[in-house]
Amino acid sequence: MDYSGQKYGKLTVISKAESRVKGRTYWLCECDCGNTLEVRGDSFKKGNTRSCGCLKKNIARTIAMDLSGMEFDHLTVVARVEGKNDGNQWWLCKCECGKLVDIRGAHLLRGKTTSCGCKDPVFIKKTGDEAYQARIQSITTTTKDMTGHIVGRLTVLRRSDRIAKNRHAYWICKCECGNELDVSGSHLRTGHTVSCGCLNDETRKLPHKLKRKLKE
Repeated sequence: MDYSGQKYGKLTVISKAESRVKGRTYWLCECDCGNTLEVRGDSFKKGNTRSCGCLKKNIARTIAMDLSGMEFDHLTVVARVEGKNDGNQWWLCKCECGKLVDIRGAHLLRGKTTSCGCKDPVFIKKTGDEAYQARIQSITTTTKDMTGHIVGRLTVLRRSDRIAKNRHAYWICKCECGNELDVSGSHLRTGHTVSCGCLNDETRKLPHKLKRKLKE
């Protein structure tokens, strides 16, 4: 299968590379930052390689920054938490409800944690909040607009009205085959979902020998 022109994360496949290691096929790719590199085919197909390395560097650089005073949905960062030796940056945050909680910096930046837990739909339902439905609608975990982004075969059209129990935003995407579907923002960012399912269907229909060849 020719992957030329397809986009995986920040990588755009240019052409098949001459490099081969233990029978594995490599592809010449260009990163959004301008760097070119050779990537093993199964690596970008599975989402293991999504950039030339700049993506991890940018995340690490951002995590190391001072988040004091910054707001993340229902949370305001108060100060860095010292004394935790698990390799992560932790921050003391104050929730809108007044509760103080320690939260990992990576979870704040990725929109994984947006409150102390009081805005969780399950928590709200259990507490008998009369404005349950209205408050679910107000939950926002992805502040970055993904409209226009291309992930594999998917192009993000707009934000969906769908509400997830885990507080992740959903986006309406159009696949290259023409199908439209709702996809979790976290699945788009990590490359977990790259098509409407047609890519898997096409792979399953291939002869076994050809499947093995594509994995190389």
